[in-house]
Amino acid sequence: MAGYPGAVASGDATNCIIENCCYGLRQSHLGAKLNKTTRTYNIVSNHRKRILHSRDGYPSRWNDKTVQLFNEFIMCLKDGDTLADIPFELYERDSNGGIVVIKYKGAWILVDNGYLKWSVTIPPIKYSSMHSITVALALGI
Repeated sequence: MAGYPGAVASGDATNCIIENCCYGLRQSHLGAKLNKTTRTYNIVSNHRKRILHSRDGYPSRWNDKTVQLFNEFIMCLKDGDTLADIPFELYERDSNGGIVVIKYKGAWILVDNGYLKWSVTIPPIKYSSMHSITVALALGI
């Protein structure tokens, strides 16, 4: 209904400042985004802004790809242990250029480009097919 058939949630990591960090752990909790000690939380929420899953915080030096490996919700989607039977349809072009409806089963989440490239974690498309055609024409290909 929102225009993303099969998408059950969105996911991203966020950093929360921690005031009293043990000196021995300070370096691992100093991330690139802030000059303060922080913890990284990987949050998966539905499209109504309800948090579906989050884990304990991790050192802010850990990036999205690392934290993703500890997110049970994403791992269950990847392994097919949860939401594997949800049907959805996508419109695709056949070999003749006609539009056909293809039925799929499963679920995926919308993420940013910092996540691992799995079939259940879909980042935004950087370039459309029109961009590819424009580049090809500009290069004379």
